[in-house]
Amino acid sequence: SSVATASRAARSTPRHDVDVAAAPDEAWVHAYLGSRGVSARQLDTVRGLLGSAPRQVFASVREDGRPVAVGRLALSPGWAGLFGLWTDPSVRRCGMGTAVVAALLDGLDRHTPALYLQVQVDNLPAIEMYRTLGFVDHHRYTYLADVLPG
Repeated sequence: SSVATASRAARSTPRHDVDVAAAPDEAWVHAYLGSRGVSARQLDTVRGLLGSAPRQVFASVREDGRPVAVGRLALSPGWAGLFGLWTDPSVRRCGMGTAVVAALLDGLDRHTPALYLQVQVDNLPAIEMYRTLGFVDHHRYTYLADVLPG
């Protein structure tokens, strides 16, 4: 299964200490927000979205208490989705993102046969990492955006 392939590949990389929790702490949320350019005004909305799955797990690798890699796994019957994956640019290609994915996938079992994620087409480092974990392109999509006059 895709879950087993990704889980085996992620576990075969160098290990980092990964914190795993049922909910994100403030440092996790701020790392997530900072990586996406979301304003502080939108914090409540973001927290609501982060807590929207029936079951979920949050993971992070930290240096001096500061998250340098974060991720979220949302679970529903038969599916698991990886979201909010981010690694600080200063520590990319050190295995921290892969360690976060491995920790998130660690609790999955045979009852979750399908795993998915979404990644922006221009995020080549992330795409390369996901491919080493056994992910393949399934389809592409486009975000909708307001067109501003002028």
